[in-house]
Amino acid sequence: MQAEEEKYPRITDDFLKKLLRSDIRIYYSTRYLNDKLYLHYKGFHKIENLSDFTGLKVLYIEGNAIEKIEGLENCTDLRCLYIQENCIREISGLDTLSELYTLNLSDNMIRSISGLSNNQKLNTLLLQRNSIGANGLQDILQLADLKSLSVLDLSHNKIDDPEILPQVLEKMPQIGVLYLQGNPVCKKIENYRKVITYKLPNLKYLDDRPIFEEDRRFAQAFAIGGIQAEREERKKWQEEKEAERLRNHLAFREMVEKHRNERVEQEAAKSSESTTMSEGSSDEWNSSNETPEVSYIGSRGSETKSEDELPPLEEVKIEDIPFITGVRNEDKEEKENFTSKLIVEEKKEKKEEEFKGTKIMIEEVNEGVEVKNEERIVCEEKIREEVTENEEEKGEKVGEEEKVASNTEESEEILNPEIHKLDPPSKDIVEQRLNQIASQEKADLELLMRKQQEDLDELD
Repeated sequence: MQAEEEKYPRITDDFLKKLLRSDIRIYYSTRYLNDKLYLHYKGFHKIENLSDFTGLKVLYIEGNAIEKIEGLENCTDLRCLYIQENCIREISGLDTLSELYTLNLSDNMIRSISGLSNNQKLNTLLLQRNSIGANGLQDILQLADLKSLSVLDLSHNKIDDPEILPQVLEKMPQIGVLYLQGNPVCKKIENYRKVITYKLPNLKYLDDRPIFEEDRRFAQAFAIGGIQAEREERKKWQEEKEAERLRNHLAFREMVEKHRNERVEQEAAKSSESTTMSEGSSDEWNSSNETPEVSYIGSRGSETKSEDELPPLEEVKIEDIPFITGVRNEDKEEKENFTSKLIVEEKKEKKEEEFKGTKIMIEEVNEGVEVKNEERIVCEEKIREEVTENEEEKGEKVGEEEKVASNTEESEEILNPEIHKLDPPSKDIVEQRLNQIASQEKADLELLMRKQQEDLDELD
């Protein structure tokens, strides 16, 4: 037997040392300081060498081949034991684990629930996919002794006795989550869900669905008066929900109206404050300034009267209403005069600059400033064109008078075409033309200068 056990992995001292060194983020090398231990899916057949883990609170040892719960006597602070998916046939070895809170024994070969009398703090017991109930109701009777149990999973077992409800479950009113699906008893209890909901007042979750408040009310009505009472309760519940919806709607409208009224009051208060401030400022201004005199400028001449001396409004005709000027009109006129003065000064400065430029140009002409080379070339080209046009006109007139010329003369002209070629204008002609242009330019500048002087005189 011992030789056979040595073939399988074991929780040896060397294995534990290696495990504690494998991940320093999870484990301490000092064994009693560790509160978690992961031994799942290793192929172990036996729980051993855990006596030094006295501070252990959570043990993951699922997915092995363990046949018996043992070796946990010194782990008195253990809170959670995950030992599912093993080969355990009987619940035992948990007597010293008085602090045990969660126990997962799913997917084992357990036939009856026992060995849990000392685990009174147990809150969650998971026993799905076992063989519990094969021997009848006696396999689950010990559940009634677990007064702190709140979550119980007995799904997919062999429980088929309907007496589980009165003899076991009704004695566990603290149950909040119950899984019984997959057992033959679910088909044997008539109106299974309604009955379980009615019998267990604190149940919040049954099998694959939660239990809501209306579900409990319908179940209670059904248990008391049958299907007709349940229908009436459903109708009553719908009316209550509609009334609640209407109340919420009215409350929301009231809240919106209240907020709107508060906002209107705030805006009114702000407007009254601004009005008070404006009245105070106007009173202060009136007290600090005397009543201005009003000047009448109309058809009857201009005279100055106070506001008290004004005629009644009923006696005044529209055509006799004079223009009224006061302190504010005088300020406006002063501002307009200042603006117009600035505009005049700007125009004057611009005209003075133009006048100075014209004067300089006249001085340059008087001093005999030569025309630029480009301008001289342009002038020469223009004069050549004019002289050429004049010569051509003269040639046309002479040609008309000498139409009777002989053929020999025409042949000579053809052989000597340069005898009629026009000579370029002489230098004297160009100079004469340029002097004419300069004189005309000087006259134009003097005229422009006189006009600018007149504009300056008008601005002054």
